[in-house]
Amino acid sequence: LLREGIDNAVVSRWLEVTEGSTTVGAEHASSLTLRRPKDTPEPEPQPEPLVAQALLEPDCLQDLVERLPELLSAGAGCGLKFRVGVVLSEDAPDEAREALNDVLKQVSEDLKVE
Repeated sequence: LLREGIDNAVVSRWLEVTEGSTTVGAEHASSLTLRRPKDTPEPEPQPEPLVAQALLEPDCLQDLVERLPELLSAGAGCGLKFRVGVVLSEDAPDEAREALNDVLKQVSEDLKVE
């Protein structure tokens, strides 16, 4: 599996075998030296997304939802997304967690309190 991965990286020019190094093979793996090809440009750095985050109480979340049309208008065409987390205290009973997960599942399969 490792040899196949190295072979694929060399064939696709992600890596190259250095001069004086052995050929790719399991029996020669200890003397194999790889590097990035010199003519491969460095990948362009991707800008980090701008994020606003805060731990909101339920009433503040309701306020945010009420302002959703304004948010969508202000962020139109700019890749606006929402990262949502649900926090439950550590000592909450299992029944509360299960009830929350039942409701969250109706919104998204990805939302789950673990």
